[in-house]
Amino acid sequence: MATAGAGWALLIDGVSFFVSAVLLLAMRSARARTDATDGPPASVLGDLLHGWHEFTARRWVWVMVALFSLSNFGFTAAIDVLGPVRSLASWGGARGWAVVLTAFSIGTVVGVIGAMRLRPNRPLLVALVAQTLVALPLLAMAPPLPLLVVAALAFVSELCVDIFEVLWQTTLQQYIPPESLSRVSSYDWLGSMALTPLALATAGALVATVGLEGALWISGLLGSAASLGLLDPQIRSLRRGRYEDAPSDLPSSA
Repeated sequence: MATAGAGWALLIDGVSFFVSAVLLLAMRSARARTDATDGPPASVLGDLLHGWHEFTARRWVWVMVALFSLSNFGFTAAIDVLGPVRSLASWGGARGWAVVLTAFSIGTVVGVIGAMRLRPNRPLLVALVAQTLVALPLLAMAPPLPLLVVAALAFVSELCVDIFEVLWQTTLQQYIPPESLSRVSSYDWLGSMALTPLALATAGALVATVGLEGALWISGLLGSAASLGLLDPQIRSLRRGRYEDAPSDLPSSA
């Protein structure tokens, strides 16, 4: 947008979706082989109920998803609405915002590479310690701090997001039975992203009520919500393991 204009940016973005569609059409999935002794396939409702049972049976799962619904509300409002407005007011518009988003992107690459090397004994403890830093660029936009400071914090933020995400997904794979993992992951994504449409719908009204700076402070505080998982002893003490170990090592939500 800063170099070629919004029209070209939208055209390139649209072409990228077309390329993605072509790649998806080229994929061939293997048919699931069902043993005749397994009985008839489960219904959609049965799958949903089974996934919900597995999701709610582990407090560490549903607590983290509930907290991330708040965090994602804050980030969606800040990154998709409030941040561009702040850049227009303080950092020269599209060029300034491009610097921030580029810093986020570089942090993503570095974070994934670094997180893959981590093998902590308490993965969620490490993940949530990293999570305490992710809202810093949102809070830095509020006063606002200088553009390069916000960009540096954006790099750190996305690096920490990747640390959390890799450790979180790894923990789910270790503790959720394989036959239930996709269903639990579906509830994870549904719950974590449930409030993002509301964030987009209310960001403008929030600015009209408390001003841009106030809206960014609120978004930053909400973006920090996931770090409250550190207060849960079950989350802090969860150790690296296998799903077979869960009945003895991990108490249920009850």
